[in-house]
Amino acid sequence: NGQITANMNNACFGFKTTAVSPTFQCYEDNVPVTCTQGACNSYASGSGVHLFASSAGTHTFKVVATDTTYGLVDSNPPTFTWTVDNTNPSLTLNSISPGSFNSTTGNFHSNSTIPVASLTIGEAATATVQLDAAAAVTCNTLSASGIFSCQLPTAAAGSHTLTFDATDSAGNSAVDIVTAIVIDTTN
Repeated sequence: NGQITANMNNACFGFKTTAVSPTFQCYEDNVPVTCTQGACNSYASGSGVHLFASSAGTHTFKVVATDTTYGLVDSNPPTFTWTVDNTNPSLTLNSISPGSFNSTTGNFHSNSTIPVASLTIGEAATATVQLDAAAAVTCNTLSASGIFSCQLPTAAAGSHTLTFDATDSAGNSAVDIVTAIVIDTTN
């Protein structure tokens, strides 16, 4: 028995039994599906089934083994639940401080060489920020409601590009937010 969240609609389940003459009945969401010998490469000597969940949401796989020699049916068959999540997390840039947003130029302006950005992400995720072509740095979670604080890498005075990204537990990535920031320490 197990559970997972993934951003893929297909899954391969392999299984074995110690029964001498087994037969298997597989189910996806309580609908019978065919179990095939060697369907999953890692269980080539056992049986397996390759499933394709047609929709996002929660799905359950179950396999019932029957020992044809003795007519015994597994009364507690194993199940595995997986959730197909293909939805990208939402990502909103709230502010950069100290600083302000210039709606005429579309740029943020800051008088600090190490400003902090505040982000909101619509679900549990990890967030990163990249300054120009430097390596991305991980943002810190500030609250359970999805508020993140991103300490930006030290930047010299001038114009820079910031790229924010969020990735949820299923591996879906938000559409990057790319914005410009002008660092001006002469104020």
